[in-house]
Amino acid sequence: MMSLASPQEHPAVPGPQFLFFGFLAGREQLDRAFSSDPTPQVSAVNFEMALLDGLAANGANIRIIGALPVASYPRCKRLVVIGAPFSTVIGGVSGVLATSLNLPLVKLGIRLLTSLYHGRRMLRRGIGRNGIIVYSLHTPYVAAALWLKRLYRVPVAVFIPDLPLHMSGKRSRGLHGAIKGLDDRLLRHLMEKVDFAFPITEGVARSWLPTSLPYHVVEGIAPVFVPSSRRPRSRGQARPRILYTGSFSHIHRVVQLFAARPDLDAELVLVGGGPDLEALQQLATQDMRIKIKPFVVGEALQREFDAADFLINPRDPQWMGAQFSFPSKLFDYMTRKLPILSTRMPGIPPEYFNCFFALDEQDEIALATSLEKALAAGSSEIEARIAAGERLLSTDKSAKVVGARILKALS
Repeated sequence: MMSLASPQEHPAVPGPQFLFFGFLAGREQLDRAFSSDPTPQVSAVNFEMALLDGLAANGANIRIIGALPVASYPRCKRLVVIGAPFSTVIGGVSGVLATSLNLPLVKLGIRLLTSLYHGRRMLRRGIGRNGIIVYSLHTPYVAAALWLKRLYRVPVAVFIPDLPLHMSGKRSRGLHGAIKGLDDRLLRHLMEKVDFAFPITEGVARSWLPTSLPYHVVEGIAPVFVPSSRRPRSRGQARPRILYTGSFSHIHRVVQLFAARPDLDAELVLVGGGPDLEALQQLATQDMRIKIKPFVVGEALQREFDAADFLINPRDPQWMGAQFSFPSKLFDYMTRKLPILSTRMPGIPPEYFNCFFALDEQDEIALATSLEKALAAGSSEIEARIAAGERLLSTDKSAKVVGARILKALS
């Protein structure tokens, strides 16, 4: 899992004004909510923070209508969300956390109503006159934005970090599957009325968006961070330590291939939780090289990175949602001054593999061969790949550069 972004100040410059519907709150509000959630969506928060940073750096004025990015009760112990104004860690960006009950389905209706209520109040005062930006295909937010568009004649743009119907890894069946299918059809209908889209991969645009809808792919934005002087630690004779942090979702297959090769002299540490947890724990009981740890944040998370030799993205390219996904953790990984191993997911553009070591997950032999090659890389090659990642983050994927492209598309 990633750590929350650090503060970044921007001067108050007159510019376009936008409403932002997203999953954000103040730092203290987020910390309290995450403490009671087994799988907090920190990566989503960091993506939104970087997005807001890029827009603010280019002179945009933004007001947020937010919700907590946590699972529904009882998975998350937070039942009642008390509304309150807040400021993000990025200077000059403020908003309101809407009051809600954190119950399945119930919270969706409440979000629709509160988004309309707060949105109308702000638009009446001229806040958001240049448009509404919606983060994610969240039906209440998209519906509320389009309703406000009709009332106040403002354009609507939607960021698409994933496709809800395709993220579970398998087709949902029964009532749950019927509801998800209905929601997908409703979202497709709503997107026909949207003015612009920012999908996370080209696959989303080709396979899901209306053909007439203009779009610009944004697979990620460099997080707000202070470049570190850290260098990979000297391994000596110790077994290399490979670290994964985040959701245990669609990673079981690659870990299983690793377990099938006991001759691989490496330790695989998985920090997080999610759907694959039970299957991964079973592998860990049979293979002492695999370590499973719960989500951690702050200094505890930093200690895991400090002890690592490599970082890994083991998400399965054969997963049906792979073409619609770019793991946002990769942007955080690229700030850590550590070599990165990654499978070649269809949603990851080829140029990123100038920064990453590619893993071949066709079978256990292919995985072992590609992994051994990466582990044997010399310090010059490792440092060259780390430097390539830093250049990418500081230039083409920097918040200011991406924010300028987004504002140009919105104009």
